[in-house]
Amino acid sequence: MSQYASNGNSKSLVPITIIAGFLGAGKTSLLTHILHSSHEKQMAVLVNDFGKLNIDAELIVKVEGETVSLTNGCICCTIRDDLMTEVLNLLRQETIPEHIIIETSGVSDPTLVAHTFQMQAIQGMVEVESIISVVDADQALSLQNEFLELAVRQVQVADLLVLNKIDLISTEKKSALKTFIQDKAPKARVIESVMGRVPIDLILNNARFHLNQLPETTLGHNIEFETWTYTSQYMFTFMALRKALEQLPQGIYRAKGFIQLEAAPEEQGTFQMTGKRAWLRMGSAWESTTRSTRLVFIGKKGSIDSAAINDHLDLCQQSYSREALSARTEPIIVEDINALKVLFG
Repeated sequence: MSQYASNGNSKSLVPITIIAGFLGAGKTSLLTHILHSSHEKQMAVLVNDFGKLNIDAELIVKVEGETVSLTNGCICCTIRDDLMTEVLNLLRQETIPEHIIIETSGVSDPTLVAHTFQMQAIQGMVEVESIISVVDADQALSLQNEFLELAVRQVQVADLLVLNKIDLISTEKKSALKTFIQDKAPKARVIESVMGRVPIDLILNNARFHLNQLPETTLGHNIEFETWTYTSQYMFTFMALRKALEQLPQGIYRAKGFIQLEAAPEEQGTFQMTGKRAWLRMGSAWESTTRSTRLVFIGKKGSIDSAAINDHLDLCQQSYSREALSARTEPIIVEDINALKVLFG
């Protein structure tokens, strides 16, 4: 029997917020902000993989299987199998969450996720309160073909749009982006952000969404992506990393992971790449005793030779190593000085 039916009296529906957005838009930054925010709710966050979330050690109370309990009242769980199953598991706990936040995949249509909660098995237990779509202000207008189609869909079904990375664009580009957003989602509320930092009340007390607003037809998963991992026990120089990035094929849209640099071998380099822009943040100690470069790439299925990319990365590491650079006599041409941003501290 459902916990939401006792002696004929129904309990309050648990509100659900769905966070959507294309690959690299900043969903993880927004989730990290939520997990570090002060609030008075018993909240659950469902994510695809919290290995990508930088949850500070002082926030963690305990870890049980796939669930991390946090000091601010949140719990963070992974979606390993079926979304419906994971939500029902949360609702069967002794302490039922007061709010559930779900991060969707960067290549999924949030409409499908929202429609999940119209199924009979969960009706009367939860209510989709809001769909929030994170928009990459720097990259959104450069998307093309099916990538653009999916990103537009993610924008159109949202009632709140977070224009993230707004600090990276010019006034002219911001104006063009807002015109684009107004055309695709004229009724949505829009808020600008940097690193996903938005007022927490907009996330937890939105209550402006209704499932009957959703269209019946969906894109589903028409865009197929593939992913692979590159690993290396050898350290990279900044130049080797830069040259590797300059020559990656356009079919690779997203990459993330950890890099060991010759210039700072004791520091873990956290790497993020979206489109043609990449960030490398230095200053953190290695979380693992194994220090190596580990990168995950995401690209359009069938358009990328992953073995060739791995060979390319190995070649750049060797050709621009400290020893190789010291032996060079000809100058190195940097093709795009904006392709890699390095942050310290």
